[in-house]
Amino acid sequence: MACPGCGSQTIVAAFASLVSGPSNGGAGQRLLVSDQASCFYHPNKQASVPCDNCGRFLCALCDVDFGGKTLCPRCIENGAHYKSADALDAERVLYDKLALFLAVIPTLFTQLFAIFLAIKHWTSPISIPQRGALRWRWILAMVIALLEIWLLYAIIFGDLLD
Repeated sequence: MACPGCGSQTIVAAFASLVSGPSNGGAGQRLLVSDQASCFYHPNKQASVPCDNCGRFLCALCDVDFGGKTLCPRCIENGAHYKSADALDAERVLYDKLALFLAVIPTLFTQLFAIFLAIKHWTSPISIPQRGALRWRWILAMVIALLEIWLLYAIIFGDLLD
């Protein structure tokens, strides 16, 4: 494929679902006998599973596998709205990067705030796609902040000049 801007040849690697389009979900089985459980959202469809969060019965159409749990549309919507489901996070404050940024600004206030952020948010999720349990930014931010506090103290009180 040629680039429309410069004309050079490019290779495009796309997700398979981008090319194939959305997959069709199950249509759900019709409710044949009145004593069978029906879907909460589709009363004429037979329930296949309960929602793991609220317990509502769901048909194959409403059955959404979300991180190993079966959730109904309302629970997914509530989790996204109230930010109660970690898997539904679409944005996150990256406190590790903020602490590292504040640590390199040479003022006492930013150093103390960087240390505060590093301690307070040590167990906070680092990013939406988890990078593992690497906490090197926290450690680096605290080390830089402590060194700059020591240097500011030494400059102010003259210990470094002696």
